[in-house]
Amino acid sequence: MQGSSKVTPLVRPEKNHTEENRRIASRKEGRSRSRRQLLRGRNAPPGKSEVRRNRRRESVVESDRHRWEIPFWLRSLSQAHGVSCVVTFLLVASALFIYGSTVYSQQQWGVSYRKLEKLRREERQLTAANETLKKDLAQQAENPANGLVAPDLDRIIFVEQAPVEAGSQNEAIGESAPKPPEDSRPLGY
Repeated sequence: MQGSSKVTPLVRPEKNHTEENRRIASRKEGRSRSRRQLLRGRNAPPGKSEVRRNRRRESVVESDRHRWEIPFWLRSLSQAHGVSCVVTFLLVASALFIYGSTVYSQQQWGVSYRKLEKLRREERQLTAANETLKKDLAQQAENPANGLVAPDLDRIIFVEQAPVEAGSQNEAIGESAPKPPEDSRPLGY
């Protein structure tokens, strides 16, 4: 049994020297801080040497950051992800806006269409009532008991237009008389 068992030596993994230096410095700092705190009191401000150590530690951390830069392909993927998130947000927002405006316009179209149908129905009712009144008037006109007489050219009276006086009210106010239209056709058609 002794010859068959092999002992494998433990291999210590390699560590970054700066990481190890930081760990050792933090241990030393912890010990020295506790001694100083005992001498000065717990809430005493740090000494000059402690401030120097903190600055050295910060510079070590900053140099580590510069040493381990993010690869170009990872940065470009990260930037593409950010751009695609913004583009996706804008596309979703525009799609929601278009959908909302479509629904709103359809609702407005429905309301306007119902108003149009109501107006058309009222127009048909008014046309029917107008024709009924015309029919009733025609029937009453045909009845000789009403005293209505058919128009006759011999019995028509023509009235001439009164002459316009020189001192009319329009001239007294200072306004000129309205000019008659040059064209006798109606303007509204």
